[in-house]
Amino acid sequence: MIAEIRNLELCNVKFRRGTAAVIGETVPMPLYWRQYANHQDPLRNAGIHGDVRPISQQDSHLRLQITGSNQDNSISSLFKLHITFDAALQSYIFAISAELRIPAGKFWHATYNSAHGELEFCNFWPEHCFEPAVPQRKKYQACYIQRSEKVSRIPHHHLDTSDKNNIHLKKGDRFSWLLEDQNPVVEIIAGANIEAGICAYMWDTHFACRVIPRSSSSKAITLTDQCFQAAFRLYAIDRQHAERVAKHADITNNQELLHHPLYLEGINTFANTLADFPEHAPNLWPWGFETTSDSSPSSIFIYDKSKGFDDHFSLAIFQKEGATSRWLATTIGPAFGQQDFVDAARYRLTAHICTANVRHAHIAIRLHRTGLGSVFDLSNYETFRSPQRLSGTNNWQKIELVTPPISPKPDRLHLILEQIGAGKSWFDNVVLEKLENGNEANI
Repeated sequence: MIAEIRNLELCNVKFRRGTAAVIGETVPMPLYWRQYANHQDPLRNAGIHGDVRPISQQDSHLRLQITGSNQDNSISSLFKLHITFDAALQSYIFAISAELRIPAGKFWHATYNSAHGELEFCNFWPEHCFEPAVPQRKKYQACYIQRSEKVSRIPHHHLDTSDKNNIHLKKGDRFSWLLEDQNPVVEIIAGANIEAGICAYMWDTHFACRVIPRSSSSKAITLTDQCFQAAFRLYAIDRQHAERVAKHADITNNQELLHHPLYLEGINTFANTLADFPEHAPNLWPWGFETTSDSSPSSIFIYDKSKGFDDHFSLAIFQKEGATSRWLATTIGPAFGQQDFVDAARYRLTAHICTANVRHAHIAIRLHRTGLGSVFDLSNYETFRSPQRLSGTNNWQKIELVTPPISPKPDRLHLILEQIGAGKSWFDNVVLEKLENGNEANI
């Protein structure tokens, strides 16, 4: 067996007999059109209804037809899969043509995607590329894009840098994960306005057709009486071939790495960026931020390299109106390759805060308990805020909060550095500790 199709998804794909699967069961590849990240909405993916039918089979090839539709049958998806073996590559070739139809009189709503095209026809994740719960070496160190004679390298790290987004691809372009004994390749055969995006969490890549231009002021459209097509090939190249590709890659120093604060175990002084730890890039995670402001200039997030509690580094929020804005560390715990949480433990969050004419500034822990609803729904989370919050203008002050014992144990835990209303605030020396049986341990 070299592959399976389950629930209209391709899995257990072996490009060579006797080797390990490159597409596994953890993240199978959908053989239907969908919109990511609305793909779980039964109206936004064509994997709700469908079937698989053999077209022809001989010793040298296999042809299959995969049809699908969404919940209200407003779209039809047709994938044709042709499997052959290439003696030169010593790899099975999975040639796929994909067609999406929205008939006249039917309507499909599409939502703008800032990272890649809206209409996804391929999501590819190589097995063992990232496995948070297993302390083993992650396979594949980077993604490579071959365009004619030019090769670009996008290293694997968890920062959502611009080189991961809106990767324009056309006929003949090849997208690969390197450098192992087996190295998967997605080669574009046909399709218009294809833009791919690499997930910063686990380095799967979404290949999709863009239907809402990035320059458009509209963030949603309704499609009707339209047809979209794409075609691509999947195969693997060996290590020697991959080394030749990697040798010709353009390797540039990404200056964006200097402007992303990292979450580190122990005291977060914000003195280091990913550029300081290139060999540990796949295992480090950034701080993020969010705001309730609809006007981005009114809430400004600054990685300040001129002001700190006991050095010259901190995270700052400047805003002019009554928004709520926050820096967040959301990548803590076993889902992100770190130690598991403990049942009934308490958690202490400490930070130093400095403010200028601020309404309120404080810290908080937001957590999700194991088994209590979806981790993707924030309404299933609990928030514990520091009893002390700063208002007005204050020099550096130490703020602390301690949670009650958490049982069931959390499976997600977020650190929040928050400002409510206008003013300026700086946060430094942030540390999370686990309190268990009278013992303290940094997380």
